[in-house]
Formats: sequence, structure tokens, C-alpha cells
Amino acid sequence: MPKAGEITKRILGDKLDVNAWRSLFLVNELNEIQSYKIISTNLTLFLYALIMEGFGVRYWTNHDPNFTS
Repeated sequence: MPKAGEITKRILGDKLDVNAWRSLFLVNELNEIQSYKIISTNLTLFLYALIMEGFGVRYWTNHDPNFTS
């Protein structure tokens, strides 16, 4: 009975060895993709301040039913 490694070599051929530079390139590309920011931090903080202070929803998380501090 053939071993599992022999079966995969027959199916895939002798292409089981992956070059180290290829692996490093792949890891580098995934790292670059993860570093992209879709939304800017300044815009998020500005919108947060506008909604919380401008529209008066600042105290909605309080336990006071009158929404005051």
C-alpha cells in the first residue's frame, strides 16, 4: 500500500517543494494588505464628536432617565 506522501507526489508531481523567497513574498504581500486603512482616523473622530455633541446624544448611555449628567 503506498504512503500518503507518495500519493500526493503522484497527483501533484514533484512540485511539493516551495521556494523560501516565494513564501516570504506571499507573507509580505499579506502584511501590506493588512496595513491599509479604509476609513481615516481624523474623519472618524470628527464624526463621533459631531454626533455625540452636535446632535445631543452624549448622555444616552447614562443610567439617568432624564439624559443629563
